[in-house]
Amino acid sequence: MHSRIRRSVSQYSKPSSSKMAARKRSIVWSFFQAEDDRRVLCLLCMKTVLYFGHTTNMLRHLRTKHPSDFSSLDKRKPATDAASKRNDSGCVEGMKAQSSLQLFFDYASVPILRAFISQFFGPLGAKWSEGVRILERERELTEALRRVQQEEGRSIQLQKELLQQFREMDAERRMLQNQKCEQEQEHARLRKEKEDLQKEKNELQREKEELQKEREEIQKEKDELEKQKQELDSWKNSHAQGQTSGFYNC
Repeated sequence: MHSRIRRSVSQYSKPSSSKMAARKRSIVWSFFQAEDDRRVLCLLCMKTVLYFGHTTNMLRHLRTKHPSDFSSLDKRKPATDAASKRNDSGCVEGMKAQSSLQLFFDYASVPILRAFISQFFGPLGAKWSEGVRILERERELTEALRRVQQEEGRSIQLQKELLQQFREMDAERRMLQNQKCEQEQEHARLRKEKEDLQKEKNELQREKEELQKEREEIQKEKDELEKQKQELDSWKNSHAQGQTSGFYNC
């Protein structure tokens, strides 16, 4: 029974070109099927991956889309023999011998094989298929959780940037407020100086008016004295003339 599953899996994952078949010594090929010389098909999600003669894109696809299967590669890496260790430049990854039951576990996530297993094994295969679907659902939830965490990380980073911008704007606002306060204080000081100067000017004007008034009073008194002097001189002259005429009359 296991040998029939192995033959079915082998037929499903058989490469389409002999050139790729020569390179399919890496364990990563157990998750892919060659479509042509430049494309391979992921047997886990049935998506096409570009192929350039090496397994870099396939490993990247497993690491990003199927992390649990990617982590299982380390457990399934074959032990290299002494000859491959001596030839470092031409060494290739060896294919680890797998049991038919291990192949069943590996390929049970392929939709076509899952249907084949469910039909072939009946209730037991259906249970295994249900378990695989649960694992796939958990994988999808894990991927969704990872995306949510990434979104949360970006949101936190955005909040940090906004907080930094808010702090800078608040610092600028405080600086402008300080400048405004300084300008208001300077304006108040200049206004007070202007008021003091106006008061001093008014005081000087008042003193000037008082001096002018005193000058006018002095001039008035002087004119009055001059008038009295003239009257006195006139009286003296008239009195002296009267005495002289009386003397001659005698």
